[in-house]
Amino acid sequence: MSGEVSQRFEQANAVATSASDSLAEVLRKLCDDASCKPTDATSGTSKTQLNADSIELVNHGQVKHMVLPPKWEEGTAEYGTVGNSSFRQFHPPGDPDVRLCFYFRGRRMGDDAAQQFRAILDKPPHALTQSEIKSLGELLRDKKRTEDFSMLGARTVDMNGKRVLVVEGRYNKIQEDTQEIFVDSDRTGKFVQEIFYQAPRASYPRYLKMARTALNSIEWQ
Repeated sequence: MSGEVSQRFEQANAVATSASDSLAEVLRKLCDDASCKPTDATSGTSKTQLNADSIELVNHGQVKHMVLPPKWEEGTAEYGTVGNSSFRQFHPPGDPDVRLCFYFRGRRMGDDAAQQFRAILDKPPHALTQSEIKSLGELLRDKKRTEDFSMLGARTVDMNGKRVLVVEGRYNKIQEDTQEIFVDSDRTGKFVQEIFYQAPRASYPRYLKMARTALNSIEWQ
């Protein structure tokens, strides 16, 4: 790992807490007043830069720069499944079921759904009420169905200067836990980038701190 990349990862790692903390608690420690430059989730040139055993993700949607966990590998990517959709995933060596993913659904949300999402983000950081969660059905997709997903929490936080929505929970049928960040890509709520850590229930705690450290390293466009 290069000295600069190593330093960035260690700085982010210093912010990460023990695996028992929620992602929202970690992200609340990263509050600052930096502004964010809105761009479309598919704009810019997305690439990874290899530096010894670490990967830097550069210019991928709203992510200007991010340091991924050392020695993690990129899995199969998908592009254009729906419109301009894109999906990229990274995982530890030999453990592809543990994933740090970047997803853009490739189409804009409806006006009402976008307005609801933007209105929630415009409020001070807070835990969402049940009525707010219900209003975000189009955004949350399968996470809105209680038979499919057990939601542990949903709240807005300021993450490195950008207001985002964080949702945590478990997919009931496949028994996988996830912590997902929903990012408004154009400040209208219509174009949303999703960044999430997901893993089988048994493996989830093992890599949680590494995933958080990577998330803590994000610099936004």
